[in-house]
Amino acid sequence: MIGIVPPLVCRIHAKPDCPSTINEDGVAHFIIGALSFYSEGREILRDLERQVAFYLLYHSRLKESTPVANMDGDRVDFVEVSAQLPERNEKQELELVGSTAGMVSSHFEWLTTADAGIGNCQDS
Repeated sequence: MIGIVPPLVCRIHAKPDCPSTINEDGVAHFIIGALSFYSEGREILRDLERQVAFYLLYHSRLKESTPVANMDGDRVDFVEVSAQLPERNEKQELELVGSTAGMVSSHFEWLTTADAGIGNCQDS
């Protein structure tokens, strides 16, 4: 089992020298300039730990919140996605977010299926 101190947060930063706006439907349009990750409110700085955080966001039992745009005037500065277990135990600091085998299986399913069907098949 793999554990983290929740919540796990990903900030998707807009590239500063490019346009970044939100349209009337609430959809943000911007070019990604950087990603940053946070656990327990502290930024994850080591590259390997950042890669693990990215992987956990997509392949663990964590559930993502609705993305929230942080604005700098009328410009999108970053979009933040927070993820934690739906049944969070506030008395417990470390939360188990899944097994390595389960996450590898989830990753394989993501790579090989599309719209709940097989997406990548090759004849041998």
